[in-house]
Amino acid sequence: MRELRSSAFWRAVLAEFLGSLLYTLLGLGASLRWAPGPPSVLGAALAFGLAQATLVQTLGHVSGGHVNPAITLALVMASQLSLLRALGYLLAQLLGALAGAGVLYGVTPAPVRGTLGLSAVRGAGRFGGAGGVGVLWGRGSMRGERGERLRGVLSPLPTQLHPGVGPGQGTVVELLLTAQFILCVLASVDERHDGRPGSAALPVGFSLALGHLFGIHYTGAGMNPARSFAPAVVTRNFTNHWVYWAGPLLGAVLGAVLYEFALCPRPRSLAERLAALKGEAPAAAAVTAVTAAAAAAEPPPEPPTAEPLELKTQGL
Repeated sequence: MRELRSSAFWRAVLAEFLGSLLYTLLGLGASLRWAPGPPSVLGAALAFGLAQATLVQTLGHVSGGHVNPAITLALVMASQLSLLRALGYLLAQLLGALAGAGVLYGVTPAPVRGTLGLSAVRGAGRFGGAGGVGVLWGRGSMRGERGERLRGVLSPLPTQLHPGVGPGQGTVVELLLTAQFILCVLASVDERHDGRPGSAALPVGFSLALGHLFGIHYTGAGMNPARSFAPAVVTRNFTNHWVYWAGPLLGAVLGAVLYEFALCPRPRSLAERLAALKGEAPAAAAVTAVTAAAAAAEPPPEPPTAEPLELKTQGL
């Protein structure tokens, strides 16, 4: 609970809120389709990758620039983040993503954003978004608030499975995409290899963009539960939404376990890992444990022997 009294803690939480807001706003907003035509998979991937890289560079020294519950969970699994801070980050990320989706909804013309739901699409099968950014698997049409017919101009917000991809398959895809992303994040910020948030920005952004280039065709490439949660709330569409929590979070656990315990293990004791989860400094916790052990091993000191009181008088 000592962290709650620290101004650095609240600055970090604020940074995660602002980062998630900007990530959702910039990533989804840059992928809006303002004219008919097929969506740009490359453009969507670059939008999210560049947004992530920019925020890591900007906020890395404040909070780490997570803006993703999967990254936060991975660092908890690696004993690099306290449980209390992780909870604060999670709440900030969800609220920030909701705010970003709300701002995007408010500033985007109705014909472009549509109803922010796939129910407005007419076509064969269930259509989904390119990285949550429109139709990839068919052509459809919808009507704006003024009744004009718009062909191929669809909302970017919902993240949906391809019609031929089941929930189980989608979960596995999200798991693998997030696992490779988490491996890149942990390797890029590993201080044993001169990992710093600034130098990590580009590889982390490229890893996220790579995941989108592959995953857009399958699931829309969520890879971030907060980014998937906000559009689901705005559109009130939670179809198969659990896939975009289960897949990324399981992928985060897998990536963290592989890196921390198999690929590049850290020589940490259980006491040090527990101290990190509690928000205590590992070195201080180790010194406290050693001091306590030494105090228990040593016999209690004997009380000092009372010396006779010698009265001295001063001559007149």
